[in-house]
Amino acid sequence: GTFSCVYRGVSMFPGHRRSNMRILILVMLLPALSVQPTHAIRGLGRAGSLVASSHKSDYLPFVDTEMWLGAEYTPAAAPANGLWWAWFDRFVPSITRELSAANRMLRLTTIRVFLHSMVFAHNSTKLMEDMDTFLSLAEDANISVGFVFFGDCFNHQGGSVTVPCTPVKGLHNGCWMASPQDIERENGVESFKSYVTDTISRFKTDHRIRWWEIFNEPSRTTWSLSLRDAGYRWAKAVEPLAPVLSCWDDNNDTDIVDHQNYGTGFKSSWLSALYSNPGKGAVVTEAGSRWFQPQPIGAINMAQTDQGSPLTVLNFLEQLRVLKVAGKVPYVPGAIVCWELMVGNSNTRWHWNTAVGSNEPAIPWDAWLFPDGTPISHTEAAAFRKYVTGTNEFLAFEDFLPDSIEDGDVFQSIEAGSSYTIPNDAKTGPAVISDALVEMSIWVDGAGDGVISVALRAGSAIPSPPVPPNPEPNSTSCKRTQTFNDTDIPGTDNYRNFDLRGSKDPIFDCFSECCGWDNCGSWIVRALTDQDDDHNCSYHAGTRLCCWLKVEDGSHRVGRPGTTAGIVTREHPPGPPLPEVYSGLQLLVNATSEMLLLVRNDGKVGDREVLGTFDLSTLENGLVLDAWNMLRVLLDGPHITVWFNPMFPETGFVGNISDAERTPKALPPRISVIDSQPLSPGAVIVSAGHRPTRIDYVSALPTSVALHA
Repeated sequence: GTFSCVYRGVSMFPGHRRSNMRILILVMLLPALSVQPTHAIRGLGRAGSLVASSHKSDYLPFVDTEMWLGAEYTPAAAPANGLWWAWFDRFVPSITRELSAANRMLRLTTIRVFLHSMVFAHNSTKLMEDMDTFLSLAEDANISVGFVFFGDCFNHQGGSVTVPCTPVKGLHNGCWMASPQDIERENGVESFKSYVTDTISRFKTDHRIRWWEIFNEPSRTTWSLSLRDAGYRWAKAVEPLAPVLSCWDDNNDTDIVDHQNYGTGFKSSWLSALYSNPGKGAVVTEAGSRWFQPQPIGAINMAQTDQGSPLTVLNFLEQLRVLKVAGKVPYVPGAIVCWELMVGNSNTRWHWNTAVGSNEPAIPWDAWLFPDGTPISHTEAAAFRKYVTGTNEFLAFEDFLPDSIEDGDVFQSIEAGSSYTIPNDAKTGPAVISDALVEMSIWVDGAGDGVISVALRAGSAIPSPPVPPNPEPNSTSCKRTQTFNDTDIPGTDNYRNFDLRGSKDPIFDCFSECCGWDNCGSWIVRALTDQDDDHNCSYHAGTRLCCWLKVEDGSHRVGRPGTTAGIVTREHPPGPPLPEVYSGLQLLVNATSEMLLLVRNDGKVGDREVLGTFDLSTLENGLVLDAWNMLRVLLDGPHITVWFNPMFPETGFVGNISDAERTPKALPPRISVIDSQPLSPGAVIVSAGHRPTRIDYVSALPTSVALHA
């Protein structure tokens, strides 16, 4: 379920936002509550039902949900929610592979899985058999399952059990079909009794089932709330071993408080909902999503905000564990975190307000694993494993979050010209890293002309002169020092192209463009012959011309007929410097040139070797401005591998149900090189050039984490 279909987000129904006075009363009560609440104190702080119930429920005794930890599950190849059961056999290989990866990479204990009334009506016997097979596959991966019967989200017509839906790029949950569909609802509430009772009866004592959830995000219509109420009564009459749930929050149709929240109001809204009825306990069946990345024009709700990213939710739960030990809260709720397990054809990697046709996101908004089993974030995955198992694998980790329950996310800001050194896990000094998987989420300033440096195995700083932030063409800060005819300036792949179409003076315009790029040291204009082929060049007055801008200083030149080259010099007025340079490895994220550059610095000024480059502009998502970008580096002896903003299509999936027959490919690195003389262990230092940057989190993990992903 998602907020856009009903009200996905913090509880939006009247009465679900507690007054400040009620929160104050709750805080005063919490220390007095026993650590193991009983049925007798169930009424403390209880919220009213959204509809008058026709029965008095005998709820289950308190259920401890603390270890109910996981995500919603739909196979990556499936278009959306419960209708995928109609093609279950096609997905068995995917299910086996994906649940195994979930156990290996997350150690999750629970998955939330949607059923659909249309599948039951089509062939209830086959559905029961498939559910049994699915439960066995989940049990093999040490995972329990919470099943959901009904939901009001998204499309109320168009569902089919014979023709699979085809996802639309950029459309969040475009193939999600409400259960039941509107045409089914014409038969009345009672027509769904067998769907609930027959299904639960088949599995009423099955230990593999974590819960039965009657209704996800019901609308406030009489019909939906009546179905929720009837479904709960039908389910309880079967007397299943597992508890019976329904949202929103506490109501007369749930054994356990069923909370959902897409925000970081942990102190102001999460607490009051989760302890609204301590006798029942609580579980968060939808616990947040990541930051909303900027979208193309046409999207709505453009505000940048953390909507309950995994590390913020895990930190909140960790703080609750501390309070529980201190006797200040009676329990810690379980949580289904960051919506779903798999990045897939449900398209929830895009935010629900994303415009149709949008580019692949820099970082998926929802989910934990790509189809090949690689985590979206190894940092988040390791933090999840730590919360579940208690085992800390981090060599270094910083999420910048407080050791208390507060609202909002926190990140590390790095001002222009400043650096941040990653501390060791004990916070007693710099982390000293040799072989490790280093990962961070970095924010690229919206000006689009900054440079971010990540020093790895770093030693001492190497002095470097400041450079002007934005030299203007034709100004005294940038001069065309020398021009050479029939001459070329060779260099690395770290260059830019400039389109000369319409130029009245190609030489001047190419030079001026060089002046507009901070890293440009030389420029080349070349006329191509018919035999030459370069898609970066353009026709000018009947001649194909190229303008290349390079970082090289022009000291090395070669003869080439028909080519004009030049070098520029810059005066250095006062201003913030480029990122500080350290001995060791330096990974540069250059927003101006959209280049990723891996450099080895041996400790002397000018003594550097370019090990590898990658043009980020060749990616569909590329380098996303005013947003978080994912940077991951594997240091394994002489092997250096760099990933940047991996994308779902790079696994070989094409975005429809035919992906069920595909074996996903491993996500490709952006740079993969061998350094024949590996450097000594050293620090990890993030530096900002003449634009500020931020870090949402950073970690270092053993290489085995990546090698066994």
